[in-house]
Amino acid sequence: MTAPAGTSAHHAGPAQQSPRPGVGALRIVLASYACDPSRGTEPGMGWAWAEALARRGHTVELLTRPHGDNTRHIVRRIEALGPVGRRIRPHVVPVPPRPWWIRLLPSFLRGQALEFARYDGWQRRAPEHARRHGLGGADVVHRVSYGSLVGGSALRRLGPPLVFGPVGGGQTAPRSHRRWMGPAYFQEVVRELLWVRGMSLRPACRATLRGAAEVLTTNQDTARRARRLGRTDPRMVLSDGVPDELLKEPPWQAPARPGRPPTVLWVGRFTAIKAPQLALRASRCCRTRFPAPAWRCSGTARCATNWSGWPGGWG
Repeated sequence: MTAPAGTSAHHAGPAQQSPRPGVGALRIVLASYACDPSRGTEPGMGWAWAEALARRGHTVELLTRPHGDNTRHIVRRIEALGPVGRRIRPHVVPVPPRPWWIRLLPSFLRGQALEFARYDGWQRRAPEHARRHGLGGADVVHRVSYGSLVGGSALRRLGPPLVFGPVGGGQTAPRSHRRWMGPAYFQEVVRELLWVRGMSLRPACRATLRGAAEVLTTNQDTARRARRLGRTDPRMVLSDGVPDELLKEPPWQAPARPGRPPTVLWVGRFTAIKAPQLALRASRCCRTRFPAPAWRCSGTARCATNWSGWPGGWG
């Protein structure tokens, strides 16, 4: 998703960009449970929205949680942004303690259940914090993280119109992918039953979809599930607060080396649930049209699949 601050995916710096004029500027309560400008994926996405909105001249009241050194990274990034950063006002809402019933669950469910319980508790605390700090008079509430349909948003009761999303979480792995996921397929089945089918039926989720001024989704599967849960007009958007200049079509240039085989780039965590073996097989299929495509991998984390057999097992 979003690259860490300081990379080319973020702007060249405050000296080279200035905020847009404040005509029509809004005061936006941005709820970003996972938020860290030094990271990618979900925390980077949350911060990207804060920075993108501030660059458009809006005042951003950023609600987030303390996690690792994220608060220190946020303060540093705000200082580095200069005038843009002064439009971002962070509010750190503590996460409730671990509930007692977590230890009663099977080990394979504890991690996901604990994360959901903490997130749910944080959501209940966020509106109280917002009211104490006078945020009920803001123009808009925008819930961006976690970027999932599950759980809805308790901030729908704060008062200002709610923009819910962009959210995903409604997509599931097709059964035909089971052979590429190995033991992780069981994890995907549990996720589908509990989080996609079960948790999205919670009253909080349905109430959020009905009451939100806008519901933004990142894929067709989530949009279809939102419609089944009562929202008739979900809109498809990109998940990140992407800077405008990154959306411009670059000028076409002839390849420096005509006839060069294509390069396939894999960027992401090496986890079996992402089916990286399937991506490798797709790369091999390119050989029917192109000779010896190059394969480049960039990611972290251990994969439950046996990597040693991949080069000889593409067929």
